[in-house]
Amino acid sequence: LCPHTRSYNCSCRKPKNGMINCFRRKFIQKKGIELMIGDQDVDRVCALDSSIPFILKNRQYNVSIANKCKFLINDLTELSNLISFNKFI
Repeated sequence: LCPHTRSYNCSCRKPKNGMINCFRRKFIQKKGIELMIGDQDVDRVCALDSSIPFILKNRQYNVSIANKCKFLINDLTELSNLISFNKFI
C-alpha cells in the first residue's frame, strides 16, 4: 500500500509500478512467478505494465472492467483453484 497522496506523484502509487520494482529488487528469485489480485482498474493496469498475471476480485463497482480481465473471482477462496491448476499462466 502506497502511503503517499496522489498529489505527491510518487512512483509507488498505482497504476505506477514502483512497489513492484522494489519487490523485484529485494526478491530477485520471485520475478516471473508473481500474481496480482485487485478490484480496481489501477490494479489491472499496474499488473499489465509489470507483466504480472492479474485476477479481478468481483465487486459491484467494478463491473465495467470485468470484460478487460481474463480471470475473475467472487471470493478469495476461489484462488486455490486458479493457483493449483496454473490457469493464470
